[in-house]
Parts: sequence; C-alpha cells; structure tokens
Amino acid sequence: TDEEIRAAAPHIHEVIDSAYDIYQTKGVESLVQYLSEKNSRKRNLCADQSLSTEEQKLDDDDDDAKISDDPRAYQVMMVERAKKQNTIVQLNTGLGKTLIAILTIKHF
Repeated sequence: TDEEIRAAAPHIHEVIDSAYDIYQTKGVESLVQYLSEKNSRKRNLCADQSLSTEEQKLDDDDDDAKISDDPRAYQVMMVERAKKQNTIVQLNTGLGKTLIAILTIKHF
C-alpha cells in the first residue's frame, strides 16, 4: 500500500545512500560485500519469519546476482537514459541492474 511505501522510504534511501557511498569510496568489491551482507541479513530475517518454500526459493535466486566490475558501457548508457526519461531496465541475473539502480537513484 502507499502507506507501507511511505514508511519504508527512509530505510530505502539510507540503503541506497550507503551503497553509493561504499561504491564511490571503496570500490566495487566493497559494494559486493555490503550487498552480500544485506542479503544474508535479509535471508536470516526471512527464515525467522518462516517463509513458504516458494518465497524462500525466490529469495535464494538473488544469490546469483553479483557486481563484478566497474560499470559497463551498457550500464552507463542505461543510467544516462534514466536520467532523462522514465526507463525500465530488463536484464538477466548478474548483468548489473542493482548498480544501474543505485547510480540512477543517487542522481535524483
């Protein structure tokens, strides 16, 4: 609901700001470590809340997504496009949607 989104917004902004700062100051490897730790904490919280098997499977699929290098040309292109117009990025797992999102959101 809109109320839930408004309630989550400060936390979302904090995570995005933290991720961007880590990327800018410490590089990609530190960002990958930060995102992995966030994912582990999320997984532990989900396990504590006894998610269904299907929900746990969906959560486990996130393990394949890794940022392995500086932004690639197509990622930079997507960020630049998103700065100018509404953009939906559809990429396979591991191709850098998270980095595109972080860089785009930080711009705004």
